[in-house]
Amino acid sequence: MKPVFGAPLLALLDRVAASEASVLIRGESGVGKHGFAREIHRRSPRHEHPFVKVTCAAVASPPAVFESAHRGTLLLDEAADMPVDLQARLLQVLEDRQVARPGAAPVDVDVRVMATTQQDLERLVREGRFRADVYYRLQIFDILIPPLRERRDEIAGLARRFVEEHSRQYQRAPIVLGTDTVEALERHSWPGNIRELENLMRRLVILQDEPAIRRDLSRDSSFHVITPRSVSVMRATHARRAGR
Repeated sequence: MKPVFGAPLLALLDRVAASEASVLIRGESGVGKHGFAREIHRRSPRHEHPFVKVTCAAVASPPAVFESAHRGTLLLDEAADMPVDLQARLLQVLEDRQVARPGAAPVDVDVRVMATTQQDLERLVREGRFRADVYYRLQIFDILIPPLRERRDEIAGLARRFVEEHSRQYQRAPIVLGTDTVEALERHSWPGNIRELENLMRRLVILQDEPAIRRDLSRDSSFHVITPRSVSVMRATHARRAGR
């Protein structure tokens, strides 16, 4: 699947990918943090080597994790959930570029580290729940992926892309999204972000029923609050279209 990001993030991708520096990717659930990390790896000199994603709250053997990602990229998913003792061991590996199993000699590892988070790591550092030295080692590149409600000018294009991809997947005739459907998509607040949009377009492809999708969006919209910033973005999008 092609990257699902707008021009500013796409412009950043190649510059970050060419580097060996660590990357901290922030954003709400469903905005595409994992996809962004994978795309950095795909465009990097390490693309022929492993891309390993681990859930920080469930890491059982840090040495094994780093060894599995040797010469590739290690993605630490939800870094804020990393236990403090693991944070200390991570820092040691980042500094020494070595891992050691109990009773064994240290082994050199060559790994680029990236991390994702939904939480405010600065606050966790202030509260003593996340090590400051680990935080500063992870956030050499500090990238925020905005929620979809703040990227309304991208929604129609993303929706059409997902329709095309899932039409091929399910061998269905592609649907041309009507104006009413596009406007309903742009009004929605998207609490589930890109993941929610993709799932909705998958359902549309399977059902082949645009009115049903619009009813779903109308029903859901009453439960979600659209921020003033979101309204401003939506108005600007429609103003641009009106001026075409």
